Amino acid sequence: MSVRDRFLLSKVFSLTYFWIAVSVPYLLYRGLSIDQALGVIAFYGILISILEYPTGVIGDYYGHRVSMIAGNLLYGISMLVMAMPGGIPVYVLASILLALGGSLISGSDEAFLKTISNDFKHDIARLSSLEDFVLMVVAVTGGILASFSMTLPVVLTGMFGFAAVAVLLTIQHDATVRDHKQHEGNIFTTARAGLRKVRHDRVLLGLIVSFSAFGAVAQAVKSLFGSFSDVFALPVEYIGVLVGAGMLLRALAKRNAARFDHVPDFMLLALMVAGLALAASGSIATAVLGLLVFNSFFGVIAIRSKVRIHDGVEDSIRASVLSFNSLVSRFVHSGVLSGMGFMIAASSFSQLMMYLSVLIAVASILFISVKIPTARRVTSVTGYPR
Repeated sequence: MSVRDRFLLSKVFSLTYFWIAVSVPYLLYRGLSIDQALGVIAFYGILISILEYPTGVIGDYYGHRVSMIAGNLLYGISMLVMAMPGGIPVYVLASILLALGGSLISGSDEAFLKTISNDFKHDIARLSSLEDFVLMVVAVTGGILASFSMTLPVVLTGMFGFAAVAVLLTIQHDATVRDHKQHEGNIFTTARAGLRKVRHDRVLLGLIVSFSAFGAVAQAVKSLFGSFSDVFALPVEYIGVLVGAGMLLRALAKRNAARFDHVPDFMLLALMVAGLALAASGSIATAVLGLLVFNSFFGVIAIRSKVRIHDGVEDSIRASVLSFNSLVSRFVHSGVLSGMGFMIAASSFSQLMMYLSVLIAVASILFISVKIPTARRVTSVTGYPR
C-alpha cells in the first residue's frame, strides 16, 4: 500500500467518530442536565478554536506525521475517558483531550498530503469527498449503535483513533518519507512566520476570508434543514434524509471537481447565490432544491479554494496557515449560526435566505478578485519528496 493510501486509510479511521451522533444524548445518559451537556460541548468548541493555531505551529515545527500521531492518540484516549461514568470534571477532561487531539490533526493532515502527493488537486478532492462521505455514514450508524448501548459508539470511536495511530506508524518505515524538524530556529520563529505570512499577504487573507464565508453557510445547511420542522412543519424523520442527501451531493461534487475545470469561478459562484435565492421563494420544494444546489456547487468551489490556499503557502508554515484558516472558519461559522437563530426568530426563513445570498455574493466578489500564484518550492526545510 502506498504512503498516500495509508494516509487516507488513517483519515478514514480518525473520521469514524460515532460520538458525533450521540454526544448530547450520551451526556444526558451519564446524568448531566441539558444545560450542562451543552455547556461541555460549547467548552470543547471554544477550546479547539483556541488551540487551532498553536497546534498547527507544532505540526510545522516537529513534523506533520508526528502531529497526526499525537492527535489521534489523544483522540482515542479522550473517548476512553468519555466512556467512563462520572460527573462534569470527567467529561471536561475528556473534552480537553479531544480538543487537543483534533487540533493537532487539523492542518497537519492536509499539509502532509501536500508533501506526499504527485497530483494534489486530485488527492485533496479525494480526501475532502471522503471526509463528507464518512461523516454521513457514521452519523447514521452512530445512532444505530447507541440503540444497543450508549457507551458502544464512544468506545468504538476511541478504538478507531488508535487504529489511525497504528496506520500512521507504518509510514515511518517507508524509506521515501522522512519526518523531521522543519525549522532550524525555535518554535516561536515558526509561529511568527505563519502569522506574518497571513498578515502581509493580502491575497491569501482574502482567499481565507471568502472561503470561510462559503464554508460557514455550507456547514449551516444542516441546521437550516433542521429548522424545516418548525418553518415548514416537516416531520423529523425526513430531516435526516435531507441532511444525508446534502452531504452526499457535496461529497460527489468534491470527488468530481476536476470535471468542472472548464467552468469559470463566477458561474459556479452565481449558481451558489442563485440556489440560496431560490430557497427564499417560500415553498418547501424550492427551499430544498435551492439548498441542495448551493451545497453541491460549494463542493467544487471548496476544492478550488483549498488548492489555491496551498499554492500560496510555503511548506515550512503550511500547517500553521491551514490552522489559521480553520480558526477563521470556526469563528465565521459561529457568527453565521448565531445570526441565523436571531433572524429566524425575528423575521422569516425567506428573509434569512436572502441575507445569506447577499453574504455569499459579497464573498464571491472577494474570491474572484484574488488570485494566488503558485508558491516557490521550499526544498530546504522539508524531507518529503513529491
